[in-house]
Amino acid sequence: MQVDVLIVGAGPAGLMAALWMARAGIRTLVVDRNSGPTEAGHADGLESRTIEILDSFGLGQKVWNESNHTIDICLWSHYPDGSLQRQSVSANSKPGWSRFQESTLGQSRIETILLEQVLVSSHVEVRRNTMPTSLDIDESLIQSHDQNSYPIRVGLMSCSDAEASKTLDNDTSVQNAREVIEAKYLLGCDGAHSWVRKQLGLKLEGASRDVSWGVLDALPITDFRERSFSLPDSGIK
Repeated sequence: MQVDVLIVGAGPAGLMAALWMARAGIRTLVVDRNSGPTEAGHADGLESRTIEILDSFGLGQKVWNESNHTIDICLWSHYPDGSLQRQSVSANSKPGWSRFQESTLGQSRIETILLEQVLVSSHVEVRRNTMPTSLDIDESLIQSHDQNSYPIRVGLMSCSDAEASKTLDNDTSVQNAREVIEAKYLLGCDGAHSWVRKQLGLKLEGASRDVSWGVLDALPITDFRERSFSLPDSGIK
């Protein structure tokens, strides 16, 4: 099979890239080892600029309507007398920066919204339960402008076959592949433990901090008297 672009990973990054390809009419194959959208979100936060980009695809208002908007940030702290008191309240973003605000929406829902738009196009195919097993790059064809030039060859295997044969992520033997895809471009959108990045010998660069954080999807019942809060359209304060 020959495609213009092969995308490894059908998370938010992979599906967003696939949506670009769909709108541009570029023949694309997306593969992902998971059977469906991410069940437990790894990144549910959406910055205002992200929603603006989604809006340029006609999806911004849909995401905005379904998301939980972070209007302001309220910090509380324990005082020496043992009480819990409010330290500060600040707006989450400055007025006028964007007509949207930082929001949260489950990653599974974001992926579903993107996928619905991707599948409208006949140019993009999405395959689940599929993993890459090999990567071969013909360096002599990288700079070729020939429309029939496909310098990248990626072997694919169904996850059930991979489990049966105990195929490892670092196994690059093309003999293990059930199918070989020829592509002009390969996009690695397969997360922090990217298979594509490992095949290219690239390191995951960046900084990390020893900080623990979490997000609670809950309706708190408290005796805080200094500030009231409400849930949109719920009438609960």
